[in-house]
Amino acid sequence: LEQACKGKDGREDPKKANQLLEVYALGIQMHMDIKNKLKVKQIHDNAFAVFERNPGILNSKLAIFHYVAGKLQMENLDYNTAYGSFFESFNFFEEGSSRFKVPCLKYIVLSNMLMVSDIDPFNSPDTANLKNHKEVKPMAELLDAFQHKEIDRFERILKRNKKIIEGDKFIAQFIPYVLREIRTQVLLQMIRPYTRVTLEFLAKKLNVTPSEVQELLVFLILDQKIEGRIDQVKGLLMLDEGSAVAKYRYMHRWADRLG
Repeated sequence: LEQACKGKDGREDPKKANQLLEVYALGIQMHMDIKNKLKVKQIHDNAFAVFERNPGILNSKLAIFHYVAGKLQMENLDYNTAYGSFFESFNFFEEGSSRFKVPCLKYIVLSNMLMVSDIDPFNSPDTANLKNHKEVKPMAELLDAFQHKEIDRFERILKRNKKIIEGDKFIAQFIPYVLREIRTQVLLQMIRPYTRVTLEFLAKKLNVTPSEVQELLVFLILDQKIEGRIDQVKGLLMLDEGSAVAKYRYMHRWADRLG
């Protein structure tokens, strides 16, 4: 089919650029289904090259390729770019009533959490109409718990809807990343009032082991999101007085005195 869209010399025929994209669309879906990532990337790159050489092609032809780009970007941990790619493809999928619109919306929600955004992806009428879809609703509930930093509710939703949420293998591979992110956000919020706090206390609040809390704290210290040190013998987090968390604590006390 690809050869039929080319001239006798084997070069791309500009008059058949639309047909070539349709061939690529079929090919990329087939290779997505059989998990041939190398071929998916190759077809994706070829499709965008055809589009760049033929500016008259309708943008809607690129919907499936934006969708695939979003998945590739997610796997490269580029969540912000992936969010844009998924939204770009969703708009065209919605117009054409494509079977990809529901998984695409789920991936929009997933990337939204991983980029730690306050944006509500269900603000637009098109996405709002699908919010209560049986596959989308659990993801929408997860997002709400995530954005409100309600770790217990988040884990209950995840456990209750495990088959629906993690039945999508693409989403399943990112759930550990989402859990790590919400735990990190909640942990930052929890330690604000303290100069020192036990790892055991933090672990109970996060429903994890002290060693897992220590791993999260090490990440936050290395990432310079908190300033302090961990006393492994006593199982304590000790925060520096000049840290952002400490500054928050002093400001809070000062506000209390003024009140």
